[in-house]
Amino acid sequence: MRWIFEFYSYLVYIIIYLFLYITYNQDPEKAADRAYAAFTKLGGCCVSVADAIIGELADQVGAPFNG
Repeated sequence: MRWIFEFYSYLVYIIIYLFLYITYNQDPEKAADRAYAAFTKLGGCCVSVADAIIGELADQVGAPFNG
């Protein structure tokens, strides 16, 4: 069961790195920490990745990501 969590962690980091760092030159480590916290808080892998990506973009870039 532990391998699933480790696989999830690597997958989240790759997605965040590709989207944030390459597209918007943001810090993927900060977003990965945010995704990990969202996974335990919100309870889902898709929700945590979306929260990390959209949340970081809302904090750093602003519109249209901040609503």
